[in-house]
Amino acid sequence: TKEGLAAMAQWPLLTCGEDGACAVWDVTASSSAAASPTTNATPVAMLRSASTSSGRTTSSVLDVSVSPSGMYALISLADGSCRVVDLGRGGVERHALTGHTGKVLAASFLGTSDTNPLAVSCGADRALKLWSLDRGHCVRSWLCASRAGCLAVADSLVATGHFDGCVRLWDSRSDACVGTIEGVSQDGPIVAADAVPLSSGDAAAAFLGKMGAVSLVDLRAMAIRREVGRVKPAPLCGPRAISINAVAVAVGGVDGTVSIFDLSTTSTKPNAFGKDAHGDSGILSVGFDGTSGALATADKSGVVAVWR
Repeated sequence: TKEGLAAMAQWPLLTCGEDGACAVWDVTASSSAAASPTTNATPVAMLRSASTSSGRTTSSVLDVSVSPSGMYALISLADGSCRVVDLGRGGVERHALTGHTGKVLAASFLGTSDTNPLAVSCGADRALKLWSLDRGHCVRSWLCASRAGCLAVADSLVATGHFDGCVRLWDSRSDACVGTIEGVSQDGPIVAADAVPLSSGDAAAAFLGKMGAVSLVDLRAMAIRREVGRVKPAPLCGPRAISINAVAVAVGGVDGTVSIFDLSTTSTKPNAFGKDAHGDSGILSVGFDGTSGALATADKSGVVAVWR
């Protein structure tokens, strides 16, 4: 969007902006390495809120997530609500999830299918909420000791990254926090998180600290597995600024570069690229495709690039 991208879901590729516009992109139709939503490509669908038919919500979009089947999208808004939209029906809104008293900073679907669907969200009000998407209501709410600005999910387990540098673990079947991992970020808040795809069999998640530290956490052992490396200069703060698959971690940089850390080695030095598509515009969001391994990146000027 012209006013900048606030969030980008993974695949199918969805982009949402601070101006409230949400778009679905068919990246298989283009052989170009980079596509700009404002000049070079046309979205295949605009997600429609019940309150507008223009493809824009009435509030800034802060995060977006896609369901495991690729049929639904979950949009987090600055007005304190989440919207569930049906991608199979052209982006028609299915539910408006209300209950947060501040901005919804991040949200994600839980589980591996759309049967008995659940979602989880974290807000500026320090609340973490579990939602039933069958009826669109909150079934459980937790109050966090510190504000959570990002989250990662693995089956029924939710890992939240906090302002105090800790990761907290929550089970969707439990009424309380099931564990705290201290010191994941030693130099400030945790700003982004992503979990390894469940198909890999590894319950791990990557977390990004405000000053650029990248840490890999074992969610089952509730322990830091290792520090993957560090991004310099420090990254922009966005819940989708990091993405992980079975072999690599990608992080978006404030200077327009993308850093790729190889998890098969012990090296902490990343492979950096991206300036030919993004220039000096800071990258807000990155996302691996779980099938092909392609990587999508989005910067604050509204440019989206797909790397294969």
